[in-house]
Amino acid sequence: MGNNQPLRDANNVRSYEVGIVHGLIVVDGKLYDAAVQDNGSFDITDVAHIPYVFSYNSKEYGARRLLIDIVTVNHLARYLQVYEAWIKERAVYCLNELS
Repeated sequence: MGNNQPLRDANNVRSYEVGIVHGLIVVDGKLYDAAVQDNGSFDITDVAHIPYVFSYNSKEYGARRLLIDIVTVNHLARYLQVYEAWIKERAVYCLNELS
């Protein structure tokens, strides 16, 4: 309802707009996750996927947080399978809520 349209149209029928914005960065190479330990040392792990929350301010939308996934080329096919399953699950949920 970002465009502030009424939830029902002129005939009193539910009218909704669902949008998903999702950032994706694909890296052709290795991807690492680093964590600092209490003693100041680092744990570095080779990973295929890192979720990152990007915060930004927009004149049109105000302050927003956007999830951006960073994945390796080698993991991209698996990532897309998982993301497609999530989209389908969200579609079923939304359609159930609208009925």
